[in-house]
Amino acid sequence: MRIWVKIIIGIVAALVMLGALGAYLYFTDYGVEATITDKGSDDKGDWVEATTVIGGFKTKQYLDTSGYQGAFAWNAVQEGNFVVYNIQSGRLRMWQSESDYRSGESPVYDSKG
Repeated sequence: MRIWVKIIIGIVAALVMLGALGAYLYFTDYGVEATITDKGSDDKGDWVEATTVIGGFKTKQYLDTSGYQGAFAWNAVQEGNFVVYNIQSGRLRMWQSESDYRSGESPVYDSKG
């Protein structure tokens, strides 16, 4: 078998495994854990930055702070807060710190009420 055929088979296998992992995370409503690492404002608006526990990926999210609820959320979020975002349901929960989450304390914010 030629080397390019092996490379193509390897790439296809990797894509299938990546797709299977994505489907598993979605259908199990996996909770992505992250810590708020920065917060600020720029010409686009008010934002928070979170760094995931697994992989250390950083994501910057702009918040709609035009209404009361958005402004309240902006003021409530602080660096060091710990968040869990469930991929399928879109549920977002926030604790003061990761240790509060790990010890089983109630979140200070829960998007599902």
